[in-house]
Amino acid sequence: MVEPELREDTNLYTIWDMKLEGLVLSATCLREALHTSGHNHSWIELYYCVRGNGLIERREGEVKRFQKFSVGDFAYVESNVWHRVINKGNGDMFFVCAWKENA
Repeated sequence: MVEPELREDTNLYTIWDMKLEGLVLSATCLREALHTSGHNHSWIELYYCVRGNGLIERREGEVKRFQKFSVGDFAYVESNVWHRVINKGNGDMFFVCAWKENA
């Protein structure tokens, strides 16, 4: 059995990662009324919301796009697109995302 590894635990969020045969599965507990740090990278990511509700913000140049992100929602983030998750609900938000390791 593969055990999750604690990657980060701050006032912003707690993140655990599991690496499984070339796939990384990451679980994040995002604190109430906060957002992840925005970033972009050369690989795609697939997100799934387990608890809470909020938005996924994407930026392409000057264009900002927001996608509702609530329990049961999936979100696909394209490669090289700046993005972050924003917790708009009451309480912590919990979501998972997956990407190919060494992408």
